[in-house]
Amino acid sequence: MKPLLAFTTALIFVGSLFAGFAFADEVEDFCAGEWEVDGSLYTQCVNDQNTAKAKVQNFTGPTRQLCADRWGDDYVSTLECVEEQSRAEAYLDSLPGSPELTDCRLGGDGDFEVIAYCVDENWDSASGPLGIPLDGPATAVASPAPSSSGFYILRAVKKLEGPLYLETVNADGTLNLSGAKGQRVTKLSAVETTMPRKAADFLVSRLSGRELYLEVDRVDASLSYLYTAAPFGEWGNWAGDVRLEQVNVTLVEAGFAAPAAAPTEDRYTHFYESAARRAESYNLGMWAGR
Repeated sequence: MKPLLAFTTALIFVGSLFAGFAFADEVEDFCAGEWEVDGSLYTQCVNDQNTAKAKVQNFTGPTRQLCADRWGDDYVSTLECVEEQSRAEAYLDSLPGSPELTDCRLGGDGDFEVIAYCVDENWDSASGPLGIPLDGPATAVASPAPSSSGFYILRAVKKLEGPLYLETVNADGTLNLSGAKGQRVTKLSAVETTMPRKAADFLVSRLSGRELYLEVDRVDASLSYLYTAAPFGEWGNWAGDVRLEQVNVTLVEAGFAAPAAAPTEDRYTHFYESAARRAESYNLGMWAGR
């Protein structure tokens, strides 16, 4: 029996070693699903994910759990989520108490970005969100939500491609853009145009001659989120020195598009749903005459 026991123990030991080498950790697993394992992008992905994973460990509490549940093994996105949630929480804490803010907190269910966007939906062109005065004219379609330190940027975007310029809008909704690196063809992610011709006219009139920036969809590289500079835009680049308006939101807000029924990713879905509610309430675009 003793030789058999020794042999079995040895098998278990060798098996455990093999298992350690045969199965990658969740970071390597995630990156292998995104890139070729033997490529430089895979290596960069592993490095970025491990760096983000270490930083995520510094956060605790419901916010970290919310972001971890949303993004799973994608630690880069989890870190961005936690950082954005923390900024939104700080902004909300700077606002005076009001029944509207209380209602937004109750409806946001602990998602500080959703709560901040709810506050923005109560924005008034004369008095600002929840009665806070604005430090300048209100001209942008995407309304600003100022904080004590200036204007609150609801979402800071890390990876932007541009500047680019609009050339044409095609019948299928694709946009032809040009920039220093040549031509670029893309389509707006997570929204569907409901009035193609009017949507095209709206985009041409609004974007022609303006600097544009792309944030590429993480699932489908042919899709993107399009941004343009706006003095009171509630989006911004990661450095915080350029204020932006997301065109996808603006198109929905004008009533010429709707949130996609099956988006490739849903990180901005709540923004489009809120924009659609505003368009409907003001009878804009496809909602006119209803």
